[in-house]
Amino acid sequence: MFANGGAAPVGYLADTPFGSYLIPGLILGIIVGGTQLAGAVSLQTMRAQSLLWCAVGGFGMMVWIFVELRWPVKVNVSSHQWMNGTRVRGSKDAVLLA
Repeated sequence: MFANGGAAPVGYLADTPFGSYLIPGLILGIIVGGTQLAGAVSLQTMRAQSLLWCAVGGFGMMVWIFVELRWPVKVNVSSHQWMNGTRVRGSKDAVLLA
């Protein structure tokens, strides 16, 4: 799954600087997932900086989604438009609630 993007065609990456899904996957997992995990762990341990980490995680997710939506990929995403709006609203709420 990590090597081929969960069976997504590598042709989706044709107009991007990436030759495989490894680097985008690492960025998504470490930066977006890591900040979300830092926010969750800091909330569970009641640390003072927990709201900051939640806001950073939500903002990082918003940046990822907006870059993903603006990237010129030749894929029909019209069937997934509802999901994009839901993800943007969820990450916006994470930032605003923090």
